[in-house]
Amino acid sequence: LFRSTDRRLWAERSPRGAAQPASPTLLLHGTADGLVPHGQAERLAEHRASLGLPTRLVLYPDAPHGFCNEDTEVARRATEEIVSHVGG
Repeated sequence: LFRSTDRRLWAERSPRGAAQPASPTLLLHGTADGLVPHGQAERLAEHRASLGLPTRLVLYPDAPHGFCNEDTEVARRATEEIVSHVGG
């Protein structure tokens, strides 16, 4: 998929094109993600909102892709968001 320039294939694999679950959805994204631009998370959140689906997007300034894989302050904050989201 990453080597493809076929926009049709991209659209088929995009979460935005998939059926959206009605359950409350939490999106966590770093603004320095070099693999998946944070604009994609913003567009997904906007799409879900346009469908009336409960969605929360949290952007982490300067956090890279996979920022939760390291023991950092931003990863701890994201973990707290997740625990809060699931009602912990």
